[in-house]
Amino acid sequence: MPVILDSFTLRILVFFSLLTFFLVDDLRSQGLREFKAKRAIDAVILDGEMKEESWKIAEVADNFYLNSPNDTAAPSSQSEIRMIFDDKAVYFFAIMQDSSAKPYTIESLRRDWGFQTTDNLSIYIDPFNDKTTGFSFGLSPYGAQREGLIFEGQNVSTDWDNVWYSEVKRYDNYWTAEIKIPFKTLRYNNQSKFWNIIFLRNDLKYNEVSTWTPVPQQFNGSNLGYSGSVIFVDSLPKPGPNITLIPYVAGRDVRNYNESNSLKEIEIGGDIKVGITPSLNLDLTFNPDFSQVEVDRQVTNLDRFELFFPERRQFFLENDDLFGRLGFPRTRVFFSRRIGLRRPIIYGARLTGKASDNLRIGLFNVQEGGNSNQDTLNNSTVAILQRKLFDRSNITAVFTNRQGYRPFSDSLANEGFLAHDYNRAYGFEYNLLSSDNKWIGDISIYRSNSPNKNTNNFGHSGFIGYNSRNLFIGWGQEMIGENYQLDLGFLPRTGYYKFGPNFRYTFYPNKYGVIRHGPDASFEIFTNQQWEKTDQFTNLGYSVRLLNTSEIALKFNNTYILLQDTFLVGFDENFRDTLVTGEDFNWDEYSFAYSTDVRKKINGGIALQYGGFFSSTRYNARGYINWRFQPYGSFGVDLDYNYLDLSGEGKDGGNLLVSPRLDLTLSDKIFLTTFVQYNEQINNFNINSRFQWRFKPVSDFFIVYTENYFSDSFKAKSRALVFKLTYWFNV
Repeated sequence: MPVILDSFTLRILVFFSLLTFFLVDDLRSQGLREFKAKRAIDAVILDGEMKEESWKIAEVADNFYLNSPNDTAAPSSQSEIRMIFDDKAVYFFAIMQDSSAKPYTIESLRRDWGFQTTDNLSIYIDPFNDKTTGFSFGLSPYGAQREGLIFEGQNVSTDWDNVWYSEVKRYDNYWTAEIKIPFKTLRYNNQSKFWNIIFLRNDLKYNEVSTWTPVPQQFNGSNLGYSGSVIFVDSLPKPGPNITLIPYVAGRDVRNYNESNSLKEIEIGGDIKVGITPSLNLDLTFNPDFSQVEVDRQVTNLDRFELFFPERRQFFLENDDLFGRLGFPRTRVFFSRRIGLRRPIIYGARLTGKASDNLRIGLFNVQEGGNSNQDTLNNSTVAILQRKLFDRSNITAVFTNRQGYRPFSDSLANEGFLAHDYNRAYGFEYNLLSSDNKWIGDISIYRSNSPNKNTNNFGHSGFIGYNSRNLFIGWGQEMIGENYQLDLGFLPRTGYYKFGPNFRYTFYPNKYGVIRHGPDASFEIFTNQQWEKTDQFTNLGYSVRLLNTSEIALKFNNTYILLQDTFLVGFDENFRDTLVTGEDFNWDEYSFAYSTDVRKKINGGIALQYGGFFSSTRYNARGYINWRFQPYGSFGVDLDYNYLDLSGEGKDGGNLLVSPRLDLTLSDKIFLTTFVQYNEQINNFNINSRFQWRFKPVSDFFIVYTENYFSDSFKAKSRALVFKLTYWFNV
């Protein structure tokens, strides 16, 4: 079977390459907009006012187009942007007209607010003109900042933090923003004469998204395939040395009541960022501490397979589009949460950036320590080489390696290096992204090597999708060998083939208060490696999005499962049925979901589900309510209740998960978050409270308090108090 698979995927690779060749289109020939950035003639003082002579001679990017709720009209409130530069930074001055007396919608004053829930101006910069990666900077009318890295041509990861400056002023019928972005914050080629750029405004008073360059409404306004260009009339400054030191000191008091032990300690460590070239960056971390990271959001687990929890640690999040998106969501070749959870991290190094205009590289290495001299240590390495193809597509070569070993000692002199303790994966991915974003696709071919697992050790995934104004249609498939092993990846199951289509049709009526509506459908079938069907999922739905931002969705799902292993269905030993290998089940589910207007100070949503679930009947109610006391924060509660009727005496039962959350932002520099989780399934009541003071750009003082109790008795399990100080030094 592996030979057949390889020839099959090779044919797909050839097909994707030919398809990309014919789809290549230079959007600059479609008349997308350009403007010139001139050199400043006087010093710019950030005050939110256009006092400098430089602004008076700057060209203006104006006459914005609507992207949503339709793309055939002008926005209700126009915007205009000016841009200049000097030897140290680029500057923007923006004027956002406001034709409504309604208040702005502001999530909070916290950094990295949600785009959909905050009035804002966002700027997307693509300095290398590859139309797939870049930098994003955003401001709310109350001056709260948001920055991130662009990936996949339109999405933004806000996990990237860096230094930039801004000032905002509000008036009766408009608001202004003055922005300074140091060249040291950006990575760019000083020989380049132009950058791709997008100016995007989210005006929640009218629920309108507008852009400087026209973007069809079926695509996000941030789509770099429809970016305009800023042309520099003078040469950009040559980047100088760019070295940043970010040390930390942390003190903690940790107590484990179950094991009757406690720990009091002070730790030091930190990060170093080195700009090796203008486009290549080296990140180093020594004895990293992640105590300020918010705890995971708990979920009710009724699945047969491992659940995916997103990475939250800063060192692993930067450039996650290069490392963390290899493979498909359920077959990730690299999943950073495998590192540092059981053993402390001694050091980490990451080299990322562009070696040339068309070549992107990523090197990653982390050394984990042991808790004793007898522990096996781990060294984890990832190497990536990505070559741009045509306008926006690329091909990527990937290698991962987890190597276990023990430190040399007299008693272990012959076992200092455990050559038998390793796992490696290597392969290629081809990512298709047409210039206008209508065609998207991905194909990957991987193999793994582990002790005694070097046959039937392949992994393949593939997807092709077409997205027109109204129609989206796609095809996906996965083929995973029984011995395909990813110690550094996320792979809940092995030994299966999966394939199936998905479909969505969207109507844009632009009347009756409806932005869009339409049906969607998907079909997935799983087989074992003998092509015997084991799972089948059929999903039908219809959704409606209204002009007031509320949404309604109806769904029908049919599921068939032939169990390949014993499965315990239920919440715990008191409410559980044992299902054995070879049993098969078929059931239907119906669901309804509704969310209210996010612009309202009190908003929420509810989802109701009813249907079968293996040997039982399942009732599920999920919902949330949020009260926003803007601009200072919000209070919300999430709820998830599941009830299983297992059709057995005394086996019926329910499970409750409740998660209140307080997000208080006293200013754009002082934040307090308290997150509570009550989970009956794992008998846990968790409190996580974090205070953050950003006393200077990217420099913080944290106080973090975490406590866990048994949910049935509220007896304490563990408690931790952490103080942490970080400081950002530009060398």
